[in-house]
Amino acid sequence: MIKFLYSVFGIYYRKLNIFLSIVFLGKFKLPKKKYKKHKKIFLEIMNMKKLVLSENLDNKKLFPSFKQFKKDLKNIIFNSEKLKNFLSLDNIHKIMFGLNRFFFYNELKILKKDKYWKTHWNKIIKEQKIGNPVPFFLYPDSSGNRIHDTYNLMKLSKIKNQIYYNNTVLEFGGGYGNFCNLFLNLYSIKNYIIYDLLEVNLIQYYYLKMLGYQVILNPKFLSKKKSIYLFNNINELKKFVNKINLNKTVFLSNWGLSETPLFLRKEFEKIIKKSNLRFFAFQEKFKNINNLQYFNKLLKNNNPYFEYHKRANEKHYYFYSSKE
Repeated sequence: MIKFLYSVFGIYYRKLNIFLSIVFLGKFKLPKKKYKKHKKIFLEIMNMKKLVLSENLDNKKLFPSFKQFKKDLKNIIFNSEKLKNFLSLDNIHKIMFGLNRFFFYNELKILKKDKYWKTHWNKIIKEQKIGNPVPFFLYPDSSGNRIHDTYNLMKLSKIKNQIYYNNTVLEFGGGYGNFCNLFLNLYSIKNYIIYDLLEVNLIQYYYLKMLGYQVILNPKFLSKKKSIYLFNNINELKKFVNKINLNKTVFLSNWGLSETPLFLRKEFEKIIKKSNLRFFAFQEKFKNINNLQYFNKLLKNNNPYFEYHKRANEKHYYFYSSKE
């Protein structure tokens, strides 16, 4: 019932939600000194327009919401002004950018109590002036989404310091690149790979290049430099994964793999099982899939650990698994 009401009246809820931050809106607008860089990266994306429009997908396998989201994103990535302010747009808020949710404030309080608040979380939680994100009304130095991703990273960092022994991260469903940026601000990882929809890849390409990272879309080879690699084709990704050491790889997904159909999950199961460390955040049920049962069955022989996380009357979990 709640989901139905949200689907009908969601836009009004989000507008009211943004109103809570009205005195802070525009705080994270792109500075004029970065306009030249924005134009350069936008032109790079425009040169990929033919690739996007010629993408060959089996639309029958896509959820209807995915089809609409891809269409909405095309209207953003090929419009310079919209791209410059993409984190202020409702089509982004619906899918990948949380606004002024009260549970974000609870997560912020937990972060502040954590022993690494001063040395870690306080340093990376400050919002970036890219995309014009909506400031969080109770902590306007950041956004609700950045607080939430920082909290997720805190959860991941609790795993026995094993992250330091890995040199590659493979993230399924990377949002607009925020979690990737936070992770790379905290850990020295040579290769960061993101698998996502092509249009989402281009949002990630823009956001992460604006931050100064070396970002490569659908590469054939590993770079000698620290790089972020973006993929939207599972076959190309599998070829690329053969070039990395999965025994030194972290596979992670925050409400990404758990919101995809089973046929796509199966494409990743071998990679997941071979990876050294796995971290998933997910809701217990998605459509007709019981995610708790799915992840437990997938990695039952690989030291699984679940942590319950109640959110908005829904059951969510953090899941950890390692080979050791």
